[in-house]
Amino acid sequence: MAYMPLDKSKLYLDRTKMTKIYDLSNPWGVDTPLWPFPGARQDLQFPRGQYLGRFHKRTMTYTGTLHAGTHMDAPNHVLHEEEV
Repeated sequence: MAYMPLDKSKLYLDRTKMTKIYDLSNPWGVDTPLWPFPGARQDLQFPRGQYLGRFHKRTMTYTGTLHAGTHMDAPNHVLHEEEV
C-alpha cells in the first residue's frame, strides 16, 4: 500500500483560526488497494459513456466501491466492537 509522506502532503492553514489541515489523500483508481483485500481490485470499471457534443462533455459510468482510498480507521469498519 502506498503512503504519502507528510512532507509531500498539501498543507492548508486557516489564518483566522490558525488551524492546520493536512490533505492525506492518495491517488485513486483501479490500482488502489482496498483494505483488507491484497492487491488491486478487478471489479472496478470506468467505461466511457456517450459524448454530449452540445455541451462538450463525455459521460462516464463507475462500477465498484467508493469505500476505498485514504482510510485511517479502516479496522473500525470491519471488526466487531470488542475487537477494535
